[in-house]
Amino acid sequence: GDVDFMRAIKAFRDEAAADARPHQEDQGEKVCIVVRKRPINNKEIRKNDYDIVTCLNPKAVVHNCKLRVDGITKFLDNQAFEFDHAFDEETDTSEVYHYLASPLVKFVCAGGRATCFAYGQTGSGKTH
Repeated sequence: GDVDFMRAIKAFRDEAAADARPHQEDQGEKVCIVVRKRPINNKEIRKNDYDIVTCLNPKAVVHNCKLRVDGITKFLDNQAFEFDHAFDEETDTSEVYHYLASPLVKFVCAGGRATCFAYGQTGSGKTH
């Protein structure tokens, strides 16, 4: 990967870390949209790919590494997407369960109906 872009992404993460908010308990929403970032895998590491997604709850930021019109100056174009929850690759499954599945289980046990839909490419980390 490009060392300058990796350095810029790290600087973004260091600077923006304070913007992350703690996860909130279920507020009774009918629909809850969540993203869980998977770690980069060994194949990506071997290809010298680098991690271009930063999760800072409730946002996931995609870093697009670009060159200015001069063709020399590098910069990051950061696109943020907001969710009800954004979990990074360090979040363990029990924490994800606590905020997502546990409220659904309680609701169903109280007579309600619920669905938990996990979407992603095969091998993308849905069961990570």
